[in-house]
Amino acid sequence: MDEDKALRRARGLLAKAEDWATPEPEREALTEKAMALIAAYGIDRARLAHAGKIQDRISHIRVSIDSPYSKPKGQLLWAVADPLRCKAVLHTARGGGHRVDSATVVGYQSDLERVQLLYTSLLLQAVNQLKDVRPDPDAWYEDDGVRAYRTAWLAGFRSSVHQRLTAAEQSAVDADPGETGSTVEPGTALMLVDRKAQVDAFYADLFPDAKTIRRRRFNASAYSDGHRAGERADLGSAKVDGRRGVIER
Repeated sequence: MDEDKALRRARGLLAKAEDWATPEPEREALTEKAMALIAAYGIDRARLAHAGKIQDRISHIRVSIDSPYSKPKGQLLWAVADPLRCKAVLHTARGGGHRVDSATVVGYQSDLERVQLLYTSLLLQAVNQLKDVRPDPDAWYEDDGVRAYRTAWLAGFRSSVHQRLTAAEQSAVDADPGETGSTVEPGTALMLVDRKAQVDAFYADLFPDAKTIRRRRFNASAYSDGHRAGERADLGSAKVDGRRGVIER
């Protein structure tokens, strides 16, 4: 798979999908095609690296996270990174509290590239929609307010994105000819498991004291609204904003 051609095609598909003048069924179809292409590209890079035909080292990226809603924005980074076999950790602002100011993402360089492409686009989409979302007065406790609704909405959006990317990655593995295995090369799934294990070990060395974020309960209606928005989201044409960076847990 030609690297430049593959990424140009994915960006083109996603650019069309991001255009709200495009009918929704067409946007969804374009998004699914782009997701499949990006997933196949990741497997292609991994196989070439395994064969020694390209260099694809484990690395890490530091990413700035903007307020407001910095924690759910950071968790969206994790939702993109995790299916693409990367690890992400959130860094809280000085003085403690719940505000996140940056994140570090660990993974193979080709996978970090894919995460950057996807996350930048998804963050823009989520933020643009977040400006307009409001709770339904009949399905929301008034005291919770708009901020609580939007936090739950982002959680639903994140969950949908994670599910869709996980499914796209698995479909790419299942469709890859290398999954049948041979006496020369491992099956695709086994090769990717090994890469993931190496990323996990690298991450553990960098962040031996990292803690898992405790799960929260969210209002069901806001979470569902965000989940449906995530199902419609375009997963990839990235107009990269250098201030934001990319990834997280």
